[in-house]
Amino acid sequence: MEIKKYEEYNRGLEMAKIFFESLDEKNPNDQDKYKKIQDSEIKKLKSAVKGDIHFNFGLIVSFGAGIGALYGIVDSLISMETPKIDTRTVVLMTMAGIYMIVQGEVKNAKERKQILEETKVILSELQLAGYPNATTGTKEGSDNPILNKVVKILKSIKKIFTAIKSKIESYGFDKLLKRASINTISGFADMFAYTAMLVPVMNSINALLGHMKMNVDSFLANTSVFIIGIMTIIAKHGANYFMVKMKNFFNLNNDEKTEIEKEIEDNYNLINIDKKPSIKNLSDMDIDGHEIIQEKDDDILLFTDFIKK
Repeated sequence: MEIKKYEEYNRGLEMAKIFFESLDEKNPNDQDKYKKIQDSEIKKLKSAVKGDIHFNFGLIVSFGAGIGALYGIVDSLISMETPKIDTRTVVLMTMAGIYMIVQGEVKNAKERKQILEETKVILSELQLAGYPNATTGTKEGSDNPILNKVVKILKSIKKIFTAIKSKIESYGFDKLLKRASINTISGFADMFAYTAMLVPVMNSINALLGHMKMNVDSFLANTSVFIIGIMTIIAKHGANYFMVKMKNFFNLNNDEKTEIEKEIEDNYNLINIDKKPSIKNLSDMDIDGHEIIQEKDDDILLFTDFIKK
């Protein structure tokens, strides 16, 4: 049992290292291709359906660039399960999966009715595309096995993203990470408010899938150890290890930089009344987080220095 746990721990660390190595790279993706298909499908669905409810598919539209990054991950995994699946079906599957997850989180009756009706329209389109039982199932998932796996993939992605977000926010980077307002519910949709962080994180997950040749089952089975690996590396390196790798994705003006620096200082003072954390400079460590030179004292400078560059 101990050997198995050790192997799982090492596997999680290996996955996390690949993830972080990919994080500061401008990973190629096909988001424009997915976006064109998404827009075309939404336009077609709007025009095809008549009734009392006005279909605007605002849930998808409001997510902006973030949803484009999800398509790539779903495509990478599902295409291994179903090699003949086309890009249009991947887009419909992802849209359907998002709607199925979010509809279970909506509390407002009017919003819930809107989302349920739009979910039915997307699922019906999938059924017409040759995916039987797409329109039936429970709140736990669809009766169609492929769509059911898409839902599980999206839920695992949410777990990974939430773990990273929570860890970084604990260091005071709330303002820097949350770059948009999503006027829906919390839960899964809340992920799309973090636009500066979402796309590079999703692209890095996709790069990890390709590097390790993961399929749906191996991705789902290793989600927990992957999260542990990420948390271990952030704990070793400090929050600025993650943020330095992310800095190329932040487009900040001077006022935003000043506001963020103040927020970090305020949060730093609040959480460190009794105990000062051990935050190390990235340049003081090797890839495994081992110290090379002595730890610096000015932790706030380490947090904010990269913002000013």
